[in-house]
Amino acid sequence: MTTILIRLVLSYFITLAAMRAMGKRQIGQMQTGELVIAFFLSELAAAPIIDSSIPIMFGILPALALISLEVIFSYLSVKIPLFKVLFDVKPSLLISKGKMSIDELQKARMTSDELLSRLRLCGVFNPADVYYAILEPNGELSVLLRSSKLPPVFSDFPREARISIPSEEPGIAHAIIEDGKPNKKALSELSMDLNDLNKLLEERGLPPPDDIFLLTSDENSTLYFTQRKQRK
Repeated sequence: MTTILIRLVLSYFITLAAMRAMGKRQIGQMQTGELVIAFFLSELAAAPIIDSSIPIMFGILPALALISLEVIFSYLSVKIPLFKVLFDVKPSLLISKGKMSIDELQKARMTSDELLSRLRLCGVFNPADVYYAILEPNGELSVLLRSSKLPPVFSDFPREARISIPSEEPGIAHAIIEDGKPNKKALSELSMDLNDLNKLLEERGLPPPDDIFLLTSDENSTLYFTQRKQRK
């Protein structure tokens, strides 16, 4: 029992030191390669604890080798451009200058509905407000709002006008068309039906649903539209 406790304590401190060596940001924002290293470390640290016949050094030495490789590759990716291309994941521009990129969504294996969900987690309830949306290498979504939607700072207002101005609440943007198919549930939440949808498309000069990748509308009828790829 004492041997197991000693092994447990040693493995804990070795794994902790290894994670510290990889950098503070790795704890909550691991990239793909770093996540693989973390999995290997957990397996290597657990093996000597579970099986007392395995020498503790059989867990320590491979763990140190993995960390050494990670540190070396991280250094090389900074100093040598080729290593950076091979090992670093580039950010994906899911929305660029207000336009959604279907190709980038497909590369990221993300649906339009998932993107809307991620935007809501960022505090953005209408994609029409977004100028840039970037999927970072660590999986986080960075969002830059349009200049007209950026919240004003205190210094933007003259001293005599620094009061709150009431405005209409737009509510959440609902995906009323996704990948060419009308979303009846989203339409009902906006008190609309298919006839209302067709009328809206005609009034705004938009193509039929089959040619629309994503169409959202909020409670103020603010639309966000992305056309599907042109059929060859």
